[in-house]
Amino acid sequence: MTGGERRVPDGTADVLQVTADVLQDVAPLVQESQSEQARRIFAEALQKQQQARDLFRDGRYALAARLSLRAREMARQAARVTGASQGYQERVQQRLERVGDLLDSVRDRARDAGHVQALRFVRDAEDLVARAREQARQTNYEQAFRLLETAEKMLGRAARLLFEEGDGERLRLEMERTADLIAEARERLADGGDQAVSLQIDRAAGELQRAREALDRGEPMPAMHAARHARELVRQVLRQIGGGPGAEVVEAQLDRFDAQLPAVVDAVTASGSAEARQALERATDTRHRAGAALEAGDRDQALRLARNALDHLQRAEALCR
Repeated sequence: MTGGERRVPDGTADVLQVTADVLQDVAPLVQESQSEQARRIFAEALQKQQQARDLFRDGRYALAARLSLRAREMARQAARVTGASQGYQERVQQRLERVGDLLDSVRDRARDAGHVQALRFVRDAEDLVARAREQARQTNYEQAFRLLETAEKMLGRAARLLFEEGDGERLRLEMERTADLIAEARERLADGGDQAVSLQIDRAAGELQRAREALDRGEPMPAMHAARHARELVRQVLRQIGGGPGAEVVEAQLDRFDAQLPAVVDAVTASGSAEARQALERATDTRHRAGAALEAGDRDQALRLARNALDHLQRAEALCR
């Protein structure tokens, strides 16, 4: 060793090498990640490691070691953020699916009821979900998750309003009809059939039971969601095995509505009740939507709306007394 050379402290080169190995291991995780935060941290770690190499070449070994250790810690932090981001990404995707299902359930019922404030809450929730999707697209998963939580609370408020103003009883009637469909599906399958179809009927029955329990606990949104899922499952089964309502069944419900309508209109007019008039408007609007669904070939939806229209019509008549 010449007098101008400086001795490299034991372990300094090893520090830089271990950090280089860590950076190499973490690099694929960060590259595959959609987390901008992880990428920023990792880029800074690479920069610090390069500075450590420069310091090492300049003979500033202690500072080089400290900076390399800092780069190593930042690389590990980037890896942790990557894992957290992936966890949040999965949670956001699951929450998007859940809130999307809840949104469909509550939106349908708010429209059927014609409830202005509930519909406002639904529109607010729709806006929040759209913002959450945009945040998720930008990999801001934490923010997206918070927006979805707020959207779900908004839908809960809408469901509560509907429940408090008579939707609970209508939901019970719909659940009874779903129970009838499940019984029909079981009867059609009694002579033997696909085990997968039988399991789907069991799933529908389980969802219906959850809906009833939620309604009994005074939890309208889970009840609406489970009831809707049960109805969709059993309708899928009936379509598979050749069941489901024919056009004549829907038309019979619409004819029944049309036959009762004139007398109810007279009663509502005579009563002067604003609440009865609103129920009548909901009834006629729902009847129109049922007819449109029938024309579009969606007999399941048409039958549901036709029955809801009759429920509204009977409510309008009751409010006149």
